[in-house]
Amino acid sequence: MSCNGDKKRSGSTEESAAAGSKKPKAGSSLAFPDYFVPGRMRVLTTTTPQASGKSVLYWMVRDQRADDNYALLLARHLASQQNVPVAVCFNLTPPTPEDSLATLRAYGWMLKGLKEVEAALKAKNVPFFLLQGGTPSEMVPALASELQASSVITDFSPLREALVHAQAVATSLDRAGRPLLQVDAHNIVPVWQASPKLEVGARTIRKKIHDLLPTYFKPFPVEGLLPNDPAAVAGMPGRKPRDGGVEWEKVLAGLTIDRSVKEIDWLQPGAAAGWANLDGFIEKRLKIFAEKRNDPTEAAISHMSPYFNFGQVSVQAAMLKVKGVKRYHDSVAAFVEEGVVRRELSDNFCFYQPKYDSLEGAAGWAQETLRVHAADE
Repeated sequence: MSCNGDKKRSGSTEESAAAGSKKPKAGSSLAFPDYFVPGRMRVLTTTTPQASGKSVLYWMVRDQRADDNYALLLARHLASQQNVPVAVCFNLTPPTPEDSLATLRAYGWMLKGLKEVEAALKAKNVPFFLLQGGTPSEMVPALASELQASSVITDFSPLREALVHAQAVATSLDRAGRPLLQVDAHNIVPVWQASPKLEVGARTIRKKIHDLLPTYFKPFPVEGLLPNDPAAVAGMPGRKPRDGGVEWEKVLAGLTIDRSVKEIDWLQPGAAAGWANLDGFIEKRLKIFAEKRNDPTEAAISHMSPYFNFGQVSVQAAMLKVKGVKRYHDSVAAFVEEGVVRRELSDNFCFYQPKYDSLEGAAGWAQETLRVHAADE
């Protein structure tokens, strides 16, 4: 996958819409842990989950973190049920020249975050594989075959490129008799549960989300990600992670990207830095967030967007922490409105509007206004 944005086109609009509008399939044959709501998952293959294999593979895409990650937690749970280890992979597809996010700033941020993910997984005896040199549909099924994975779990993005890649991987895995389970680990209320259609705005989706928050807006399991048995990992078939880990600096140096857009130095990537940043926001800026968040001359915002965008910090975990603050009630309510309702509205737009990155995807009144004023000086 390229950086966590979607400015390049992959597949036709019709193919993307079909991939994006596919209805969730029931996972009734699975035994879910208490903390996992089945509606958070859908099956992208005709092959149903099975218990025969030597591992369970989590294909990490949008949610680039080891903690508070429902996709990884489900993969670990299935592996525990089958008494096999869980492994994690991330497919890094070289960016194309038309990808406006193919910059040193974006890729540096992402790869430094993934380096932290690799270290966190290693501490849990979870193998991490960085896949390079091909598309996900080429690389992920091949790794699943090597590891003799019984199932592949992935997370969810509503963007066109990600949907097309997920469907292509599902098609390949289906031929091999392996299921692909997709988990919305990014939104608090899964996008396909929040609404079955394109919403007009926050006013139309707000009640739908709030009605489902009691079901989905719950703490993560206290024990977190359970470690693999080292002996089980040692006996796992297929390739092993590189000794010493991924050479992240070498990977970054080898990418053809725009290096004139430098990395920032006032914010650091990764989950640890993200949580430290959130703590600073709660301590110093949350109290004026409701009143001053739209004032560019005031230091009132959270700066959590890049951590949420790259999935380095769980939105759900962050919102739970902010909601736990017993003061600044107006600011807490405003932060949750921005981080839950309005952020999930944007996922709804991208998921149900195939022309989300074109003016053709704008509301009718907006298109008419632009047409009327097209000749203005």
